[in-house]
Amino acid sequence: QKLAVVGANGCGKSTLLASLAGRRPADGGEVRLQPDAQVAFVEQNPQYDPEKTVLEVIYERTDSPQAGAVRRYHKALAAGGTEKEQQELQAALENMERQKAWDWEARVSRVVEELGLTPLKDRQMGYLSGG
Repeated sequence: QKLAVVGANGCGKSTLLASLAGRRPADGGEVRLQPDAQVAFVEQNPQYDPEKTVLEVIYERTDSPQAGAVRRYHKALAAGGTEKEQQELQAALENMERQKAWDWEARVSRVVEELGLTPLKDRQMGYLSGG
């Protein structure tokens, strides 16, 4: 099911949605959702590090064990070649397996492709237009 929230400017549509998504506490009362409810919220004016790529932003803005494993793996992969860094890379690889993060990374790639973002995935955020 989908829901539209329609109202005049300044009437609280964004505030309501931010509260439902857990991004902002309610001014009064409480917010209750069904246990299986899924709420997605897209910021109106998101702040991104202009040096990060689109894919890096997707990985860092996703809060899941798989996303954490992918972030750790990419960081370890870029770190270099000292013995300690190689041990961290090995630990990151094992964590990727344990979290089934390879499957998650492949799913993210499919979604990026389906959204038509493949040509942009390696572009830095600072070079993208908001329009």
